[in-house]
Amino acid sequence: TVPSAQKAIITQVVIRLTAASVITVSPTVSIGQNATTYNDIIGVSTMTNLDAVDECWEFSAGNSNPHVAVAASTAIKMDVSVGATATTMTATVYLIGYLI
Repeated sequence: TVPSAQKAIITQVVIRLTAASVITVSPTVSIGQNATTYNDIIGVSTMTNLDAVDECWEFSAGNSNPHVAVAASTAIKMDVSVGATATTMTATVYLIGYLI
């Protein structure tokens, strides 16, 4: 959630696997603040070949559109439209950008 009295500009998202076991289908995700699709920061993307601990998938925001200024007190969410098929798959999501 964006701190009160500020706006967030997300320029990059990094998803790093923290646990991985027998991943046979990669997940499809998007990131945003626009319910219910959550795709106005990072559009729908399949994380192909992300299948080992410490591997990362990096997304750059705003490649084809202007960066979204996320309003104060707004939650930024990740939508998983296609879940991974795996015995175990957990990740840490890093939002990189700045507050204005």
